[in-house]
Amino acid sequence: MNKIIAVALPKGGVGKTSTAVNLAASLAVYEKRTLLIDADPSNTCAPALGMPFSELTGGLFDMLTNSRPYDKILHKTSLDYLDFIPSDTKILDSEERLGQVVHNYFRLREIARNKFNIYDYVIIDCPPYLGGITKLVFNAVDSVIIPIKTAQFSLLAMSKLLESLSETKLKTNKNINIEGILLSMLENNTLAAQLTEERLYPKYGKYVFKTFIPKSTSVAESTYYGKPVVLQNARSIGGQAYLELAREVIVRNKECPVKELIKESAISKTSDEKPREIALSQNRPNPFSHSTKIRFEIPYRMKIKLTVLNLFMEEIEILVENRMEAGEYEITWIPKDLANGVYYYRFDAGGLFKMNKMILAR
Repeated sequence: MNKIIAVALPKGGVGKTSTAVNLAASLAVYEKRTLLIDADPSNTCAPALGMPFSELTGGLFDMLTNSRPYDKILHKTSLDYLDFIPSDTKILDSEERLGQVVHNYFRLREIARNKFNIYDYVIIDCPPYLGGITKLVFNAVDSVIIPIKTAQFSLLAMSKLLESLSETKLKTNKNINIEGILLSMLENNTLAAQLTEERLYPKYGKYVFKTFIPKSTSVAESTYYGKPVVLQNARSIGGQAYLELAREVIVRNKECPVKELIKESAISKTSDEKPREIALSQNRPNPFSHSTKIRFEIPYRMKIKLTVLNLFMEEIEILVENRMEAGEYEITWIPKDLANGVYYYRFDAGGLFKMNKMILAR
């Protein structure tokens, strides 16, 4: 299955390029044939991959105008499963040249159908504005990843992007969807993060990736070495976060996630219907788990809220919402009329929260 994903938000400084480069590299680490395309005229993906501009033999503009052979435009990287098409440095000082091709909003889609079929994933880094080259990209992709920083301006920019996506879906690309909203450069212990989540989850919770990218020096440091963070320091919190994001993207896009389970991200849901009958033999245990124990610790008297969520971060049930004394607690969650699959519990306490996975599985 081929999937073309744009990374976009009409705002700078939210981690678009970091997300595009590191997600593409992480998908390649999982041996998924991946193509990274830099559609941002600033051309910052190339140095993030350790490629000097002087060594680039062609780019996106050449591909759109068919002015160079495709094998001169396609660049190999240090990862066997990752190829790269840079932005053309020529268009940095010549927006008019770019304007000559972006009026044909279906040009990139035509190229994608003919050239990109050999890849499992194509990741496209978009510039921080709508229109122009971004519109060209939106007409070629299947979905969009929206990285947002925990700030009000990111939420305002996301609203503009969603309006643009709706217009694109209505007029020119009915297949475009939201791949997910990614919390990037997240600082969990800040008021800004809490306020962002309070505004984000009620309306867009089903789109938010369960994986978030914490604020990490390892991601910034890796750019100085010209390497994705998964190559520079895979064990860092930034490296682990992007590997987990890639794993979540892979699981979301499996045609049948039951057939090829990834151990840490196992989705064992086989049907939305509960079985009418379970045949049990004397030596065969009940194949379904009907309860899940949740353990948590409270350091001092405080108000807590314990909520069960489904895979799309939609609220299923509130287990506890009260002020409780310090101590260790254990709650047995007995789900009612729920299909087998992955669920989460969110533990809110004192303005902070943590999210843990629970699996009701065969």
